Amino acid sequence: MKNRKYWLFIISAIGAAWGVALTLYPSEIRNSLEWLVSYFFNEKVPLFLIVIPTALVATALVSRHLNLKNITHEILPKNEKESQSKEFIIKEFRGNYTLPKDDKVLGRSLKYIEYDRHSDILVICLHGLGLSADDFNPFILSSEYHVIAVTMFGFNANEKDNRRYKDISLETHIRILLEFIIHIASENKKKDVVLVGFSFGADSMLKLAELIQDYNPVKIKLMLFLDCNINRSTMNIADKISKIDINNPVDEFQRLSGSTDDLTEYLNMLEYIRKISNKNLTHVKRHASDYINYWGELNHDYDVFIDRVSIALSVSRCVRLVFSENYENDYNSVVNIFKDRLKVRDYEVLKNVGYDHFDLIKPILLNRFL
Repeated sequence: MKNRKYWLFIISAIGAAWGVALTLYPSEIRNSLEWLVSYFFNEKVPLFLIVIPTALVATALVSRHLNLKNITHEILPKNEKESQSKEFIIKEFRGNYTLPKDDKVLGRSLKYIEYDRHSDILVICLHGLGLSADDFNPFILSSEYHVIAVTMFGFNANEKDNRRYKDISLETHIRILLEFIIHIASENKKKDVVLVGFSFGADSMLKLAELIQDYNPVKIKLMLFLDCNINRSTMNIADKISKIDINNPVDEFQRLSGSTDDLTEYLNMLEYIRKISNKNLTHVKRHASDYINYWGELNHDYDVFIDRVSIALSVSRCVRLVFSENYENDYNSVVNIFKDRLKVRDYEVLKNVGYDHFDLIKPILLNRFL
């Protein structure tokens, strides 16, 4: 591979030099070529009848020798045509978890997309409220790592009206994700596992850490939290979505879009409305409600958040937290309490003034965070 690239570079350089020479000394080169033709051919032959066939033959020979088709395939990044859409069949759960009667998930599947870059790093991405694996597509296509993005149970657009995919409890959601991560990690035992969670996906990672701590089924190299909730006060949009009337979606979406005077929250609300409009709203509403209950009563302290991050640090070699400008009012307090409460230093809290909530999963930023 390297040898072919070397020769390709040499040939390209020669071609470039030849092009420059033709531009600077056209008459001299033409006269020289005509002299060569007259030297080898005793009679007058049009120059193009010699030059063009010779160039075509030379190109064909070089292409065959260097296998340029394969070089192009190896140099260019993988594209969408090389991605794989897969599914994970949900089976029995490990441990002593008793599946709630109404959480009918066994035999169903999680859908996920996979882009294998043959990297030693395996990145597993978890999406936010009402989103899906597709929201990570731009990042996946640009990443140098082996990346998998999973869609949570029932959040595929094509499952919207499927009665086999009814809404389930948050606990069962997390148990399914754990089984999925264990399965993927077992298929890639020689790779370091990195978990990336965006918004509610980051909250899911906090709950996952609690289960991983209990069972220790997989080793995590890095947990990357993107705009994780830090207490109930950061859940304004989720709180409003949890109260929508799913029988009147258009009226509710209009009400939601006009429910804030804050421009940033308004724009984020519009984006969430666009994302959830083609999803099963029963799933979305319950998911929002369950996470509100997970964070408890409305307050502005960070004790619960720090405790949960501490658990994440116990199951991951490193924890990295990234906050958008939406967290401007909380950032300094979070950093200070981390310094006071956490004795270990295997964590990073990054501030991104100027970047909005959904900017955090754009390739230019997400690649930098990893």
